[in-house]
Amino acid sequence: MNFVEPKVEKYATDHSQKPSPQVEAIHRWTEENSDMSRMISGAFQGSVLKLLARFAKARKILEIGTYTGYSALTLAEELPEDGQLVTMDIDAEIGTIAQGFFDCSSHGGKINLIIGHALDMIPSLDGPFDMVYIDADKENYLNYYEAVMPLLRSGGVIVADNVLWSSEVLDPQTYDAHALHAFNEHVSKDPRVLNVLLTLRDGLMVALKKWVECCSGILSLIEAEIERHRVPYWIELIWNRKSNSTRFQQVLLSKILRQTFLKLIRTGQLRTKSQQKHWIGYMCVSANMWLNCRQIVFTWWQPHRPVFSERNTITSWP
Repeated sequence: MNFVEPKVEKYATDHSQKPSPQVEAIHRWTEENSDMSRMISGAFQGSVLKLLARFAKARKILEIGTYTGYSALTLAEELPEDGQLVTMDIDAEIGTIAQGFFDCSSHGGKINLIIGHALDMIPSLDGPFDMVYIDADKENYLNYYEAVMPLLRSGGVIVADNVLWSSEVLDPQTYDAHALHAFNEHVSKDPRVLNVLLTLRDGLMVALKKWVECCSGILSLIEAEIERHRVPYWIELIWNRKSNSTRFQQVLLSKILRQTFLKLIRTGQLRTKSQQKHWIGYMCVSANMWLNCRQIVFTWWQPHRPVFSERNTITSWP
């Protein structure tokens, strides 16, 4: 199946990163032994997937739909030595073939192949994941998307293949085309993500999870913990969560501190000016990034408020 003019696709492929010999071996075997070889990602799309994994600084990837293992091994090659890729497929026979290719690769140890229904197994997985690649039964794309969203870290990426379905989504007549059109509509209107639908091969939906969604989730937990005086626990939790960006951690802390400050005032827990000034100090530190997150956590536990300068920044600690 040709999605663009063959000469153009060849030119693009020739001027993109080449697949490794191990990945190319999967391609050759699939073309020679399967009448569904078009289901593999291919060299050009494989290059795009590797770039997306690099942009996401992925260390942990989830793939739904293994087939013969082309995309799984492609992505695993991009992971660091301690990285992990979990791939799921419902077909035990094809999974055995994929596992054989994984065992022949030096990157195979990063791959954990699971056979079974993905929707049944996803809730039992340990997140967070940095990237999710969906290339399985089209009727469940929307279900997969919602199932993996809680396991995807903020700033993580969901990639879904075949979302144009040979242009059938323009005028859906089949069940799969209707399902994919509904999926595309859902993602494009989802406030939790930033998305783009790439006209690459049969269509590639790329959705970046906004960090604000994560912040809202943590804030809801904080609201429940405020009454129990366990707010410092959540600040420490945020610091300890795995993140690829200190800037992300500090912005997240700043937003949480501001929201928590307003919550404490509304509930009457910050009655005095000194208490309020203490909290404002924390927010100034976070907003200006004058101190790092560890220092914010440390000062949170201090019984006395810090000393402020005329510019409302902290100059000394008790």
